[in-house]
Amino acid sequence: MEVTLEMRLVSNYADWQNIVKNARTAGYNAIITGLYHALKDTDGSTVNDNVAISWTSTNTPIPVFGLWDFSVGSDKAIGGLVISPTAQGKAAGEIVKKILKDKIAPSEIIPVTPTSGEYLFSKAQLKRFNLSLPADIAKQAKYTD
Repeated sequence: MEVTLEMRLVSNYADWQNIVKNARTAGYNAIITGLYHALKDTDGSTVNDNVAISWTSTNTPIPVFGLWDFSVGSDKAIGGLVISPTAQGKAAGEIVKKILKDKIAPSEIIPVTPTSGEYLFSKAQLKRFNLSLPADIAKQAKYTD
């Protein structure tokens, strides 16, 4: 099976909305959201992140998957293998420990990211798009609703 991925960096909310609404006609089968917290409205103000993901969920013609646990829900993304802010905080804590306790200079520390995530899904969103999880993923998954 061949998979093609196209990454789009979008900062303008109107552009975001246009991409989402026209995703199917543009040939996409799914949308994966990274961070959508810096989208700007026409007046230059930042669009509320909950407004952005809720609008995306409501208006998408195709399934939306998320990378962060806070992006998953019945009015948000379907889910996916997500990272939580808790895991990010633990990784940051390990860096702080190296600096304060082990006296390692920050410039000598290699950036780290959590090595694993968890499967998190919205049952409502799975049902909406008539999707079912493979058995091995379903038994590991947590659900928001």
